[in-house]
Amino acid sequence: MVFGFLFIPVWWAWLADAFYTNRYNPEDHGHEIMTLVQIIGVVGLAIFAHDGLGKGFAGFVLSYIFVRGILAFLSFRTGYYIEDTRKLNYFDCILGTRFIFRL
Repeated sequence: MVFGFLFIPVWWAWLADAFYTNRYNPEDHGHEIMTLVQIIGVVGLAIFAHDGLGKGFAGFVLSYIFVRGILAFLSFRTGYYIEDTRKLNYFDCILGTRFIFRL
């Protein structure tokens, strides 16, 4: 049961990044650097997962917010450079940040 509660946020973060990458197919160095920065958050998720619903809960949640924040930044960045997707990206960011703060 605990595994399911911890697996869903990790899977959701991976899924959101996969959707972003498949939708925009970024092949620039900025995206590669931000992906490396996201890995820091994923390492945090791994570190705090052993007691993610106990003492490590705050660290797990902060790591998840960090990963989702990087993805929100990437969406804003894409909306800035690709005008056709600007409204969609801003909506995605607003929806994503609302989800983060509801945790």
